[in-house]
Amino acid sequence: MKKIIFNSCKLLIPFIGIFALAISCSDIEDDDFFTEGGSVMFYQNIAPGFYDLGDIDNTSVGFDVGVGGDAISSGDVTLSYAGAAGAAGPVSLGSLSLPGTQTLSLVDACSALGINTGDVAIGDSFTFTTSAGNASRSLSVSASCSSALAGTYAFSTADFFCEGDAQTGMVTITEAAAGLYTLDDWAFGTYQHCYGGPANGWGSLELSDVCNKLSILGIDGYMDSWSFTNVQVNGSDLVLSWTNTYGEFGVTTLTREDGEWPPLTF
Repeated sequence: MKKIIFNSCKLLIPFIGIFALAISCSDIEDDDFFTEGGSVMFYQNIAPGFYDLGDIDNTSVGFDVGVGGDAISSGDVTLSYAGAAGAAGPVSLGSLSLPGTQTLSLVDACSALGINTGDVAIGDSFTFTTSAGNASRSLSVSASCSSALAGTYAFSTADFFCEGDAQTGMVTITEAAAGLYTLDDWAFGTYQHCYGGPANGWGSLELSDVCNKLSILGIDGYMDSWSFTNVQVNGSDLVLSWTNTYGEFGVTTLTREDGEWPPLTF
């Protein structure tokens, strides 16, 4: 039996996740940022902040380019790439009137760079650079996927590690970071039934959603790691087969009332 009275021990583990957006401005001399009384800058309203690999044919990014002073009226925009398909660019995207807005789809970005959209992987970086005279600014956009799993859902857990009828209740999934979530009950009611009470903390466990692929990161308060052995989506029902290194297991169905689950796998 797992010792429920054991103190929770949240250990520090390497953070694994995907940063959808990174803004990069090289540390170089002021003369590279200013020319003839003007400067080039990126505003912060980049949308949506990453190329969504879950919707390759339709995803695009846009950002505003501003100027300081009145000496700069246009700039040249180039694009470069670094990632799973190697490195490409920089290639010219033409001239942009400043201040102005640059918008580019992933399909067009790959076409300009001479790479295939199917070769782009999570974390690959597309860097836009706007130059005017000696002034230059760069911004990098990553390839990632949107994730929206947060919410409170009804669960039913069957075929678990001790005897008894199916356990039912509600579980809350809370977004901790982009594509990372915490659960308020990773065992979906089975600890209360099998051990007579809830877990004494869930340690550093996190649910990771990377382009609809689910995994469990970290360890629980008893220093056990958890994993999925199967994940199935049936419309509004998400069926999770889970286990951990202590030998506990279960099959849990999460039901949502606001529509269907995305095509999640493991």
